Amino acid sequence: MQGTKGADLRAEALRALTAIGVADSVHRDILVRRLGLRGRPMTLQAIGERHSYTKQRIQQIESDTARLVKTADPHLPSLDRALTLVCERVPTAAGNVRTILQDHGIGGVDCERLMRLADFFNRQRLELQTILGRRMVCEAGRGEGLRNVTEIAERLGWRFGLFTPEQIQRQLNNGLDATQIRGLLASLSNYRFVDGGMVYSRRLLERSSLMLNLNKVFCIRSELAIDDVADGVNRARRQKRKKPPLPVTALRSFFEQESDFRLDHDIVRRRKCPRPEKVLCSSELGLLEVFRASEAATLSFEDAVHEACLREGISREAAVYYLQHSPIIKKHGRGRYSLRN
Repeated sequence: MQGTKGADLRAEALRALTAIGVADSVHRDILVRRLGLRGRPMTLQAIGERHSYTKQRIQQIESDTARLVKTADPHLPSLDRALTLVCERVPTAAGNVRTILQDHGIGGVDCERLMRLADFFNRQRLELQTILGRRMVCEAGRGEGLRNVTEIAERLGWRFGLFTPEQIQRQLNNGLDATQIRGLLASLSNYRFVDGGMVYSRRLLERSSLMLNLNKVFCIRSELAIDDVADGVNRARRQKRKKPPLPVTALRSFFEQESDFRLDHDIVRRRKCPRPEKVLCSSELGLLEVFRASEAATLSFEDAVHEACLREGISREAAVYYLQHSPIIKKHGRGRYSLRN
């Protein structure tokens, strides 16, 4: 069935060439090979060598026929259906086009052949763009917008770690909606989705603010309750008003995908924990020593700040700031603080 449908699409194009008046056998063969109606589409040079024509002469034949197509506007229902199926699913990887068409009974037509047919017969046009090393199909004129999506996604991935397609949409002005953005990111192997519709970049994960905060959370202890981890990460995110808190469900899904972590019910274990001196700033290291030296399980806000200033030489402003925002610090009721261990 698939082979028949694919042959029907090519046969339809051949009938259209006849209908618009391409009678010359050489010209017809040039167009058939150029469009890939028999075998793979051929380059101008390959066709020129076959017929002893220059590239310019072949382009002239194509241009002359294109004017006939524009005037005649041939009926091509199979091509129109194939284009509709693909356009409903763009942006998508170029390699997915053949599968999309095969799933609907149209075989033997790949991305390159479909785009050549659409362009030649003046139908809804598609374009190819290379995005993060992958060939993507999109509607003509949307390629720049898709590159903007990935540029914004890379910035958000570095800044937030986990983000949503809606955050990208708010920074765009090219008409792409969140569903289209989600489809684009899902087709790129660099991105992974977690619960709640959030996404993160694998390529930027190690340099993201999320991983920086997770390194701090796990630099004292290798296992923590997931609620405790979420509290530590979100304490650091709260220092930036534009960083919304991460839901526990999103972090749970994230830990299930990343091999460096193991999630056992509500306990998160990190396989390789960084040393505090590698991930904490000098003020945080000072607070770490203050709490470790204290005999009390918790310290009041003023006691912690006083000890940090007196024993570790930290300025009051820095002590207050990191006591309120550092992931290694845990706040208890009535203004009491402790290390997150």
